[in-house]
Amino acid sequence: MPSFRNSDSEGFGLTVERFVLTALWVISLSVCPAIPKRKRREAWIALLACQAMTWVSTMLHVWFGLLKFPVREFPKATDLNFTTEFFFYPFLCALYVISEPKGSGWVRFGHLAVWLTVVSVIDQAIVSFTDLIRYEHYAWYWTWITFGLLFAVTNAYVRMFFRPAALQSERRSPP
Repeated sequence: MPSFRNSDSEGFGLTVERFVLTALWVISLSVCPAIPKRKRREAWIALLACQAMTWVSTMLHVWFGLLKFPVREFPKATDLNFTTEFFFYPFLCALYVISEPKGSGWVRFGHLAVWLTVVSVIDQAIVSFTDLIRYEHYAWYWTWITFGLLFAVTNAYVRMFFRPAALQSERRSPP
């Protein structure tokens, strides 16, 4: 079986890792205009909230030796991969939050489970075919659980942020 890993991470050639990073940016940025105008504020809040939590969570994973990021955009600044941890996964979380269906808890949980499975499959593909992420003492199901917590907390935060009572209190005129 041919190896898809490219050990030449030096220089300016287009390695598999650089191609994947570029593809993640292009795909994400090309989806941005498709976000409905009425949902953009929710998407921004979800992206920013998830960014903060993902960054801290991944820093802890790296600090405890669970994950490594051999190929990074800013190797002297951080031990994390900027594209996946600061942009792509939070962007997927924002898409999840704005696409959550109205309905029973089972429908919403099913929606979350589908999104978590998609994110875990993408993460596993990145782990298997590139040197962007390396699982040291980690497995795919931890990814599913970790992102489940991050997505659920982000969704709860956005729902709290945009609840009607909170929005009405801003619009009141001073006494």
